[in-house]
Amino acid sequence: MQGAIDLCNLILKEWPVRTELAPCYLLLAEAYAVLGDTAKAIDYFEKCIQQEKIFPNVRTTVVTTYPEFIVRNKLTHLYERALEILTEGKEEGTRYMFPYQLFLFHGLRALIFQHFKRQNIAKEEALKALRYVQMKKSGFRYHPHLGLVPPGYWLIKELKKLQ
Repeated sequence: MQGAIDLCNLILKEWPVRTELAPCYLLLAEAYAVLGDTAKAIDYFEKCIQQEKIFPNVRTTVVTTYPEFIVRNKLTHLYERALEILTEGKEEGTRYMFPYQLFLFHGLRALIFQHFKRQNIAKEEALKALRYVQMKKSGFRYHPHLGLVPPGYWLIKELKKLQ
C-alpha cells in the first residue's frame, strides 16, 4: 500500500497535471482508508471533491466512495456531509449511471436516515436500493452486465434489516 501512496505523491509532486489530480487524491484516500488512517483518508476525499469542482472534466467515484467510507466506518459526525455529497452527485445528473451507483445512492441514504431516526424515509430508500440488486441487466446495449450490484455486497444485508 505504501508503494501506491508513494507513486501518487510522486505524480502530485513531479507531474501535477490537472487531469490526474482528482484520481490521485481518490487513490490516496482509499489507500489511507485501507491503512486505517481515517484523518488522512478524509482529507484526501475532500481534496478529490474540491479538485472535481475546480476541474469538472475529470470525474471519479468519490460521490459514492466517500459517503460509503463514512457510513461503513460509522463516522456519524460526517453523516450530514455524506448526504450532501450524495445529493450533489444526484443533482449533476450523470454521476449515477449504473445500477450499482444508484444502489449505493439509495442504500447509503437509507442507513443515514435510519441513524437520524427517520424510519419512513430509511425504509423507502432501502426498498429503492434493493430493487437495483434484483437487476440482471444494466440497460447498456453492448455491456449488459456492466455496473450491476455485486452479490453478497455488505450493504445488501444492512438494507434487508430495514424492510
